[in-house]
Amino acid sequence: MATPTEEDGEGEGEEDGEEEDAPTHLPFAPTSEELLDDTTTVDPSYTISLIRKLIPKGSNLVKEFSDKQSSSSDDGESTLPEYKDQWEDCGCILWDLAASEPQAEHMIDNSVLEVLLENLRVADSSRVKEVCLGIMGNLACHESLVDAICLEKGLITTVVNQLFLDDVKCLSETFRLDMFELKSSISFAGPEHL
Repeated sequence: MATPTEEDGEGEGEEDGEEEDAPTHLPFAPTSEELLDDTTTVDPSYTISLIRKLIPKGSNLVKEFSDKQSSSSDDGESTLPEYKDQWEDCGCILWDLAASEPQAEHMIDNSVLEVLLENLRVADSSRVKEVCLGIMGNLACHESLVDAICLEKGLITTVVNQLFLDDVKCLSETFRLDMFELKSSISFAGPEHL
């Protein structure tokens, strides 16, 4: 017959064995020492250049960014595949950068919302819409920016219209963004916001 102390000892051994049998393909959470420190910076001009690369071709927003470099090609059709790849790369970088509050503030100050909304209005690609909604969702994660984001003209209506998409990833990002909009202290009156 085992004493209570022996049973406790056996139970601890089993727990240790369970920890060792944990799946190795799942990453462990980083320790506080492994986290990026807050002093990591990204050149603001780089962020602005990424935003400019997201401006849809033929958009009226090009006028707002008048100091944008001219395109290397006269006709957009010959560079279309490269443009799509470049757009997605730039969009994904901005999506990641939007998770940092200082970067998010800088992006808001440099018309990223106008660029993203224009893309949502004109894009046929569900991937473009997913990236735009993801960037906006990351921007809205910062409490200090939620109200400013919700005050952006046309944002609520455009985002609500995304609820009619058939793409799961777009819908996921739309619901995430809608959650922040609903938590906003801004009250919306009128059916145009529903």
